[in-house]
Formats: sequence, C-alpha cells, structure tokens
Amino acid sequence: MHVFASKVFITQTTKDPDGKQTHSLDCHGATMDFTYVNCYVDNGMSISGIGHTVENLTSTSGHFFIYEGGTDLTFKNIDFIRCKGFYTNNSIHRVKFIDVKLNLYSYNRYSIAPNSSNVVFERISVINTKFREASSNLEADKTVINYKQGYIGLLLQNNFSVLNSYIEGFPEGLYLAGYDCYVSNVTIHNCGWLSNYTDYECALHINGSGSRSYISKVRISFDKKGFTLGSPMRLDYFEKGQAALLRIDDVIHGRKHSVSYGIGVYGDENFKDVFMTHCYLYPLSHKWYCKGKFIANNIVADN
Repeated sequence: MHVFASKVFITQTTKDPDGKQTHSLDCHGATMDFTYVNCYVDNGMSISGIGHTVENLTSTSGHFFIYEGGTDLTFKNIDFIRCKGFYTNNSIHRVKFIDVKLNLYSYNRYSIAPNSSNVVFERISVINTKFREASSNLEADKTVINYKQGYIGLLLQNNFSVLNSYIEGFPEGLYLAGYDCYVSNVTIHNCGWLSNYTDYECALHINGSGSRSYISKVRISFDKKGFTLGSPMRLDYFEKGQAALLRIDDVIHGRKHSVSYGIGVYGDENFKDVFMTHCYLYPLSHKWYCKGKFIANNIVADN
C-alpha cells in the first residue's frame, strides 16, 4: 500500500524463467494506492488493484493490462508507441483513461472484461496500425454477441463515457453494449470494413443494452481504397436490454469521401423512443424500423 515511484526507466525487460512474456511495471490485485509518474519502459505494464495512478508514461512496446481487474484507477498521459494489446481479465470499475495513445501493432489481446462499469475514456486515441491484420490467436469474449472484441475499436459497457477521442482502423469502430453511456466529440476514421471475424461491420454500433445513452458530435470518415464497407451506423437488438430511449445528435458522414458506405443506416424494429436529430449520413440505402421514433433534420439518403 501507498507506494510512490517517480522517474522509473526500464529497458531490456526479460521474459520469465518459464519463457512467458512479462511486462515492465506490475501491481497485483491485492495492492492499493500505488503511484507511478514520469516513467519510460520498454514492455508495458499490468496495473491491478485499488486506487492506483499512472501518469506520464511512455512504453515502446508491450501490453497495457489491468489483468486482475481494479477500481478507482487513473491513467493519464500514457503513450504506447507499439502496443501489443489492451486487456482486462477481470472487471474494472470507476477507471479513467485520460490522454492515452494506443498504437496497436501485431496485438493478440484487446478487450475489457464483462460486467465492467463507470469507465471514462477522455482524449484517447486507439489506432490499429496494421489495419487489416491482427494476431490469429486474438482472444474472444463469448459473452458479447459471440464474436471477437479485438476487432472493435472501443466497446462500451454500463456507464461508460467517451469524450474527445479518435478511433481508426477497425471492422467496428465504436460499439455501445451497455446502458447510460455518453459519447461526445468522437472521430471514427477508416472503420466499418468487411472482415472475416465480424458479422455487423459498421462505424457506430448499438445493441439493445445501449438504452438511455446519449451520442453527440460523431464524425465518420473513410479514405482507404479497395475495401468493401458495411454501414456507418447500426442499431441491432440481439435480444438484449430494453432497446429504448436513445438520443443521437449530430452524427456526420460527409458525402465527399472517396468511399461510399454500401449498406446504409439500419435500425431494428425493437428499438423504441429513439431521438435522432441533425445527422448527416450518405449511404446508398437505409432501413430504419425503430418504433416511437422522433427524428428531424436528418439527411439519410443519397439523393
């Protein structure tokens, strides 16, 4: 408990004696109130427990783990130059990621454990630098509509927030799978392309558990050639949650991008009380079946 470490500098991190890959910094789940500031490491970190803070850290490679889960954690000004994965094996609660840059490269684990809650991503940049590629042994989380989280830029669970952030290079950009989420001022670039690993390729995806969520100021763009695209936005029920009370405002996919989306906007008929205003989307077609919807001042057809 109550450990403070400043100006940690670690290079040539070695593997465990049994040959398993390890990481440069570590706090187990039974620790409390560790603080790491102004650190430079070569192989990432695993920070689990209660009340930890990591601020001003650069890692040239390795994983960003909260492996054993944790509560009341803060990660601020974190830069992974080449990140092998962002992963929690147990749920996390009341965690803040502020000014975090993850350049995912040949990653093999990328997901947040189920039943996590109250997580804030603020000014986070998540980029799949290999674009089409990811490790063949990317772990699956079968509790989330039975396909691999690793092909989603950010997956939101209950009471998650994403503010002033950037997502690039995933078959699914931003996926809301929890209630009471808040999304504001997010750019989703080069996401929503068809993949062998996903079934619902889209830039912005919401399932029935995403009730009572507010989505505002989302910018969707795509400038890669040679890709087959899915939808800029989908609302899929998947027999989950209440599928109700969504506010979607100011979501824009500009017409003058080099690639047009082929499927268009889709809204499942099980969704109800959807408030959608001032959205500007140019698909080739759209299928909007939501019940009890309140929709105004939108451009959702290519004409």
